[in-house]
Amino acid sequence: MRLKSICIAVAVFIVSAVVADAQLVGQIVYSSKVWGDSPWVIHIMNANGSGRRALADGMTPSWSPDGECIVYHGRGGIWVMNRDGSGNQLLFEAKDIIDPVFSHDGRRILFNWYRDGESFIYSVDATTGGDPILLPLFPAASTDPGFHGDVTPSPDGRTVAFTYGKQSQQFTANSVGLFVANMDGSDVHLISDVGRHAYPEWSPDSSQLAFFGHRDDGEGIYVANADGTGQALLSAEWAIDWHPTWSPDSEWIAFTSTQSSKSQDIWI
Repeated sequence: MRLKSICIAVAVFIVSAVVADAQLVGQIVYSSKVWGDSPWVIHIMNANGSGRRALADGMTPSWSPDGECIVYHGRGGIWVMNRDGSGNQLLFEAKDIIDPVFSHDGRRILFNWYRDGESFIYSVDATTGGDPILLPLFPAASTDPGFHGDVTPSPDGRTVAFTYGKQSQQFTANSVGLFVANMDGSDVHLISDVGRHAYPEWSPDSSQLAFFGHRDDGEGIYVANADGTGQALLSAEWAIDWHPTWSPDSEWIAFTSTQSSKSQDIWI
């Protein structure tokens, strides 16, 4: 896996990206925030770092499967806009919603929703919004609340990756596990429960997962097969890398990193 810094330095980054091919043709969408009271802002730029411009205030942007739309968490709920920032609209209004993503066919939007002291995964229609549908994974547990997060549907539409942890484990070494389930919530199986995990991202052919892991054998971006085998740490030991996302040809991974030592930058 090849790495290349595109040296976009601001205070904080959350990256959601698409890179068309190994020649770095395509665009990256991400949200950033500078220190102070300034808002989170969604930007788009070319994969070589040029052409950077702001689109809207908001966080955690994600591409539609056809690359024509962007869904993100904005003021009041889930927003959707065209890739140039036009047609911006509030799709689903609710508090405590994070990390919206399109389904593999672009028909629904999945997201994490904090309700009644726990967080669960829901979906709404990508065009009309409408009533949210709960994805039945781990059940509610009032005595030891659980927290679903980082929902990521596979490109082939068969499975969904997500993280899950219990309140009683939040300060332990193995606090957040990485799981995969069918799109209807059935057949939940563990990918890794060693350490803390976040930001799973499927490869374009749905055969691999990239994710952030904080484990005894290292901290940074790991890659594993879809069944959890073949786990390997890609990150350098002297830096912290997180929030990976694959290019459409699987040749590149874009991610946020402290490798420059002076700021948090986007790397490929």
